[in-house]
Amino acid sequence: MKNDKYRVVNEPVYGRFMFRQNRFVCDIESEGESIQAYLPNTGRLEELLIAGRKVLLEKRRASGKTLHDIIAIETDAYPTSEPIWASLDSRLPPKLLAWAISTGKIPEIIPSGEIHFEPPSVGGRFDLAVETPAGEVLIETKSVNLVDSEGTSRFPDARTIRGTRHIRELADLAKLGIGAYVVFVVTRADALCFAPFAERDADFAEALVQALKEGVRIVAFAFEAGSDFRFIGEIPVEIPGRPFPCFWPKTES
Repeated sequence: MKNDKYRVVNEPVYGRFMFRQNRFVCDIESEGESIQAYLPNTGRLEELLIAGRKVLLEKRRASGKTLHDIIAIETDAYPTSEPIWASLDSRLPPKLLAWAISTGKIPEIIPSGEIHFEPPSVGGRFDLAVETPAGEVLIETKSVNLVDSEGTSRFPDARTIRGTRHIRELADLAKLGIGAYVVFVVTRADALCFAPFAERDADFAEALVQALKEGVRIVAFAFEAGSDFRFIGEIPVEIPGRPFPCFWPKTES
């Protein structure tokens, strides 16, 4: 079907994750050699970055100290334990959402004009601004790649002061009648629903509760990751959400 998938990697490179050197650089084994790759994600990711797991890379499109970007890592699907890809690229959600909106996959957001990336906000920038028949809609996206032992996708995996600030700014705008969305882009195919990870960031979870009361639309959309990303659809959002049970899959390969 036309526009069924969003191409992310034109020439995929595969390897095995070895270890994370620092916040942005990982050692990867690929074709018998050890290479360094850029990790475009500042999260903890311990539940995904497991030694020996298969990774999907692409040659870097921007200049940098490494020659490759890490796009996704293989993990165990809930509840079958079959291997699936989970995206590690936190730059993708705004692009994925803009593509889904522009191709009519999200009926409640119908663009009547351009989709703008990184519109300004009081404290910085949001991710998207969409011109619709009802007026401009401002959207903040969040990249979600963790699923717990009950099939619930979770965000954040570490405290996010910036993310909490953006949620509160959207709540203020919603009170003024401006269309405001928080969209959790779940970049793995096995999530049953989404809930905030209050045990990791209580302020973020509380900001979501308040934003919902002020009229901010809080939704989650799932995508199947890989060289191409496939739109799966909307999944339920639970706010404030159930208590966190424990992570799954296992943290040992």
